[in-house]
Amino acid sequence: MPFPTTFYNMRYFVPLFPLAALVLVRGWALATPALRRGLLIAHGIIGAALILVFNLEPMQRFAEPAIPELEVNWIGVPLSLLDNLRLRLHLEQKDLLEHVDRQVPPGATLYLIDFGYYRDAQHGVYEQAALIRPDITTRYVGSRDFQPDGGSFYVWSYAPRRPELERWGRVVDLGRFLYRVESPDEAAPAPDR
Repeated sequence: MPFPTTFYNMRYFVPLFPLAALVLVRGWALATPALRRGLLIAHGIIGAALILVFNLEPMQRFAEPAIPELEVNWIGVPLSLLDNLRLRLHLEQKDLLEHVDRQVPPGATLYLIDFGYYRDAQHGVYEQAALIRPDITTRYVGSRDFQPDGGSFYVWSYAPRRPELERWGRVVDLGRFLYRVESPDEAAPAPDR
């Protein structure tokens, strides 16, 4: 329980469920049949609604204005207590990938800087799932040892502040942490989308 991100990782509460179950079973035994029936119906309706909202994109987008942020500032990046449910994060990532698809032309090199979730767990995931087109060459690099091959290229970074890219050419901010670096020797190809 003293782990600093316990609040953010619901799985850490799993050992508490048997203790909570003891209390719930005891209360259930003392409840009247009408109350039990009402609780079962309410539980079914609420459970079904939560499953639909947090698992289906149209339902998530429909309910999004009513879903509270529940953001917590802790020792790191501010996090939402509902991030465990992940669908909102998946939708945000889908929008980012669609932005990359629109902005990066065929044949370009895209450097993904600091995609280091559990070191290399993310590497190749987007490509294998065909979320980054096969006509884009992707390279996963760290910001500290970043050394592009030369020519114009694209950079997608998770870092909240823009990486230092000016030494390799003119930097064009394409939005959403995506940058085009135009080599002084050549012009970067324009996206055809």
